[in-house]
Amino acid sequence: MLGTIDSATSNDCDELTLEVRKSNEAAHALYRKYGFRVVGERKAYYVDDNEDALIMTTPDIREPNYAASLTNLAAEHAHRWAETGSRFERV
Repeated sequence: MLGTIDSATSNDCDELTLEVRKSNEAAHALYRKYGFRVVGERKAYYVDDNEDALIMTTPDIREPNYAASLTNLAAEHAHRWAETGSRFERV
């Protein structure tokens, strides 16, 4: 998620939007952690079971408050994964 947001920032995007299954609470929590908020719903979006999708969008990712929040999330990620040898470096 951090890499996607950094890539969007590098490409002069101002927000990110995604669709997620309405029933996928774990994904909702992850996306909320990264600043996404529900802005709409697509009825029967998924063809396999006609489940609805929630549309989630970030605030303006160029705003200083969002950038600071992302920096904190990157630091938390680095700390959490340091022992595994995995890491994310912001560009």
